[in-house]
Amino acid sequence: WVYPKEYLSELLMIFGAILIGILIAVVTPEGEKERLSNEQRKDL
Repeated sequence: WVYPKEYLSELLMIFGAILIGILIAVVTPEGEKERLSNEQRKDL
């Protein structure tokens, strides 16, 4: 398999975005919980 540079950079960008999302979720679990509970209250 030979990856063109464009495809590889796109793959890295996607991978980086996923990593950043995981990092944010791990670093700010409290903020996420608050946001989720607020959304649940709106539904009720």
